[in-house]
Amino acid sequence: MKNLSCQITMVLFGILLLSDACVPPTNWDLANENKDVLRVSTIFTAQDVRDRLSTETGLDSAIAWCKEVGITRVFIETFRGYTAERQTLLHAKETFEASGIEPSGCVTTVHFGKPSSNGSIVSCYTSEETRKELIRVFEYTASMFDLIMIDDFLFTHCECEECDAAREDQSFPDYRCDLMNMISEEYILKPARRVNPKVKIINKYPLWYDNFHLRGYDVLGETESYEYIWVGTETRDNDFINDSPGLNDPQYGAYFIMRWLADIGGEKTGGGWFDALGTTPKTYLEQARQTVLAGANEMMLFSYGGLIGENNEYGNRKGTGIADIEALKVELPGLFELAKLINDKPIKGIHAVKPANSRPVFGYDDSASYSGVGTESYVYNFVGMLGIPLIPKEKIDLNAEAAFFPIHILKDPDFKNKFDTFSSD
Repeated sequence: MKNLSCQITMVLFGILLLSDACVPPTNWDLANENKDVLRVSTIFTAQDVRDRLSTETGLDSAIAWCKEVGITRVFIETFRGYTAERQTLLHAKETFEASGIEPSGCVTTVHFGKPSSNGSIVSCYTSEETRKELIRVFEYTASMFDLIMIDDFLFTHCECEECDAAREDQSFPDYRCDLMNMISEEYILKPARRVNPKVKIINKYPLWYDNFHLRGYDVLGETESYEYIWVGTETRDNDFINDSPGLNDPQYGAYFIMRWLADIGGEKTGGGWFDALGTTPKTYLEQARQTVLAGANEMMLFSYGGLIGENNEYGNRKGTGIADIEALKVELPGLFELAKLINDKPIKGIHAVKPANSRPVFGYDDSASYSGVGTESYVYNFVGMLGIPLIPKEKIDLNAEAAFFPIHILKDPDFKNKFDTFSSD
């Protein structure tokens, strides 16, 4: 009987070992194993901090959700038109860190200082009122975080009397680029570094690359100034936003802009940021795949409040946050494998040049103030959707075997000579 008992015990022990071996790893396990190749993060807006991270119950729920999704880093926002309380921010930071989730900071520059004359939530940066508030916000944030993300509202289209006088004989686009380069250096980076010499700041660019310099985003100057750049990859769904089709970019747009900015930023280029607004699970996953295929080392899921089913900040821009996340949880193992598959591999295709600060219009009259579309707006996105593989570049490579030159290339004053050289080869 004793031998029989031992045999039964050994069999049961073997079954237990076998059953443990068959248990698939959780998303949290996979996320920690793969975060050097692809990291998943989310953001808690300043309003989320106030409403969802100010109690132990809220913090516990947030941490449990992050681990279920596979999130290993969180960006805890200090300001989004509202300044989150220091004690709440610090307690949230410490609690996430203790749970094994890396905490970083974030600032969204909306609803502060002097408003833009063009009726936006962004500001007039010529105004001293705006500049003083910038110093306050970034000193405050740098006093708590060593890494800070700036969401993609660091732009202006103000045409007030103060801006008009300050630009003198410059066009508004040129003035805004010079202005925002100066603002970045003097009113964001210097104040933050003064408070915290270790601080590093990420400037996240929006998706609308054809209008960058019209609104003050000088991708060459600002990329040089900031330690890191990130990219908006929220293409969303053309048939599912504001009940108005055709308002968004083809899915290839996420890939193109990420690769194009990586050509400019090199190792400074980090993650891609997308949201659930105006999506279905299908298009949400397309955003994720395009972000990974574009070489992002991190996927930022905006934002916790919306993804758990609440959406109280964006009016009728409805999304399917809960369903999107459920789909992402299933897809996540495949995304990690995709990231490993393309890691450090060169892309192949047709050389596609978009010079920095170039516009999709013939003639390059930058004397006009802020305007919307041009004759070949976002043409790179549509060419990519045709199945033509592009290698996004900021400058012409005369050694390329094939190239695509839309109207944007006329920004390069030496294009004719380069083209003659290119075509003769």
